[in-house]
Amino acid sequence: MSSVDYFERKLDDKRRLTIPVELRAEFASGVVLTRGFGSYLHLYPQTTWDNQVEPELKGSILDERIADLNVRFRRGKTSVSLDDKQGRVTFEQHLLDYAGINRDVVCVRVGSYWRVMSADSPD
Repeated sequence: MSSVDYFERKLDDKRRLTIPVELRAEFASGVVLTRGFGSYLHLYPQTTWDNQVEPELKGSILDERIADLNVRFRRGKTSVSLDDKQGRVTFEQHLLDYAGINRDVVCVRVGSYWRVMSADSPD
């Protein structure tokens, strides 16, 4: 695992975030973007989503907590690949709107995924 736990970037005009070179192998399986628990986004390597998140979203069909988690993380969820040339991932506008992100973002490692938030966020 990389020792990079934090980075700041500006999104380009096409809503793309450039992932630092040191982290690109972590996202080789693909990237999953979702809403977070608050006004921020979660950025998962596809393998983390498949192996850690998906199993947690399965549960009793009558468990309201599980249902609420499914709605939170699946609403607006996108799965994409990094572009090969520059290691960029494109954010859909509705996710940026949800998190109040205009252009400047802060990304912080939270275990095996990343929290992506506006540089102006108090979180």
